[in-house]
Amino acid sequence: MVVYRTVCPEDEVRWEAFVRASPQGNAFMDAATLHLLASHERPTARVRRVGAFQEDGALAAGWAVLVRRRAGIRYCSSFPLFYAGPMLSPEWNAPDRTTARMELLNGLARELQKGLDVLDTEAAPELSDARGLLYAGCTAEQTYTHVWGAGSHEELGKRPNRSKRQEAASATKRHVFGWRETDAKTLGLFDRMHNRTLTKFKWVASRSWRRALLDNIRDLGTAGICRLFAAAPTATPDVPCALVAVLLSPDHQSAWLWRVAYQTDDSGLIPALYLQAAEAIKREFGDGWKINFGGSPNMSLARFKDYLGAVPTPHWRIRWQRPGPKALLWNSLQVVKETVRRRLTLWNVIRPPRAGKLAADMASLKGGE
Repeated sequence: MVVYRTVCPEDEVRWEAFVRASPQGNAFMDAATLHLLASHERPTARVRRVGAFQEDGALAAGWAVLVRRRAGIRYCSSFPLFYAGPMLSPEWNAPDRTTARMELLNGLARELQKGLDVLDTEAAPELSDARGLLYAGCTAEQTYTHVWGAGSHEELGKRPNRSKRQEAASATKRHVFGWRETDAKTLGLFDRMHNRTLTKFKWVASRSWRRALLDNIRDLGTAGICRLFAAAPTATPDVPCALVAVLLSPDHQSAWLWRVAYQTDDSGLIPALYLQAAEAIKREFGDGWKINFGGSPNMSLARFKDYLGAVPTPHWRIRWQRPGPKALLWNSLQVVKETVRRRLTLWNVIRPPRAGKLAADMASLKGGE
C-alpha cells in the first residue's frame, strides 16, 4: 500500500537518499538547496514537497516545487533550466511497472495539487511516461532540451559541425579559459554583461530578478554546485569577456550551462567557451558526465545548439490550474504581465537605438547650420 502525503522533517534522511537515487533527481532537490532557492525568490516562496511512501517508509515517488502567492493565488512556476518534475525511485522506472507507475504518478499529482492553484514546471527527460499526470487533470506538452552526452573531451570536440569547430579553435587561440571565484567583483561583471546579453535577445530583466540570479549563483557556489567559467583575452587574462554559470549535480553526473554573459562580437567565442567548460568538467569529474544546454525559445538558438552537436532531447512541460475564478484571474494577470514585458522591451531595447540615431541626426543638422 502507498500513502501520499507531505514530506515532513523526520523524512529528511529518506528524502535525501531518494533524490540521490532517482533517475529524475538532481542536486537542487535536496531540502537545504530548496530552502536556499526559496529564500531568494520574489515574492517570497515556500517549499512544498509531497511523497508516495511505501509500507516500509521508503519513497516510491516524490515531487518538490517552490510555491509563491500573488493576488491570493498559490502558484508554482518553472525553475530556470533544471528540472522540478516528479521523481521516481529506480525500481519504479522499470518497464514492467507501467500500470503501477501510472497510478503512482496520478496519486502524487493529486496530492501536490492540494496546496496549489496553478502549476507550471518541467520534468526531467528520464520521465518518459506522463499518463498518470494527464489523468490527474494536468497537461503535458512536449518540449526539448539539448544535451552533450557521455564521452571523452576529445570526442566532444569533434561533435560541433566543421564551421563551429574552426571558429572555436580560432577563438581558443586568442583567449584563456578557466574557473573563476563567485566573488562580488566577478558577480558584478557577470551581471553587467548578462544584462547586455539579454537585451540582444530582446528581453528585459527586472532588478529583483537580477538580484535573485546573483544570490543563487553566489550561494549555490558556496554549496559547491555552481561555478563560473570564464574566457578572457590573452592580452588581459584577468578581465573576462565572457562567463557562463555552470550548475553541477555530481550524484547524477550532470551539468547545466545555465546562464551565459558576454561582451564580444567574436562568433567563435561562445562555442569555444562551452567546449572549454565541458572539457574542464569532464577532466575534473569524468567522461560519464552529461552537459545540458536547456531549451531554445527561438529557432535561431535551437539551430546554434544543433551546430554544436548537442542532441535535441524531449521532455515534458507539466501544467495544471484549479478550475474556478482564480484560474481566470491568473490567466488575465499573465496577459497583463506579457503586455508589460513587451512594452518594457520596446522601451529598453528598440527605442534607445532609435533615440541614438535621432540624436546623431540632430547633431548633423546643427553642424550643417
